[in-house]
Amino acid sequence: MAERDQGQAGERLSDEETGVTWVHVGREAAHGHPKGKPGGPMWLVIGYFALLALGWAYGLMAGQVPLGMGLAGVLVPALLAAGLYLRIPYAMPVTVVVAALTILYHLASIRYLNAVGMGNVVVLILIIFYLLEGDRPNLIYRHRYRSYPPSGGGTGKTDTAAGPVTGEQAKGPDDGSV
Repeated sequence: MAERDQGQAGERLSDEETGVTWVHVGREAAHGHPKGKPGGPMWLVIGYFALLALGWAYGLMAGQVPLGMGLAGVLVPALLAAGLYLRIPYAMPVTVVVAALTILYHLASIRYLNAVGMGNVVVLILIIFYLLEGDRPNLIYRHRYRSYPPSGGGTGKTDTAAGPVTGEQAKGPDDGSV
């Protein structure tokens, strides 16, 4: 099983079954790398929450939703979009929690058991999966990247006591993954 991904910059934590290693880097190294900036899927996630905030703002101004619910509906997605855009580390876990709570609310409420509500649930599940497993979100918000074992040969296991990573390894992924 994979060890918990807490540690210092440059620390290697591996999954003994696959040999994949999480390499932690500093914030500056992560954000300085080309993959440390939002890409296409991240822009879609940010845009989703920005449009959600605009939709709630329209509903609030049109008098379709109560004031308290409308303000929360505008502020929460707007703050999530801003946090993801500004690459604030806590924006990712907060986004995952808010999306999970929204999914539970949609599934528990009879009002959202329609095509639009279920479509929203599917989109939120995809967002959660991408934020937790995507290489780019992990580099941007968790300051870590996956290091794969060399292909061909070897045991598939990596040395977890390799020590700090320096030089080219600390710069981030360069395998073209998102």
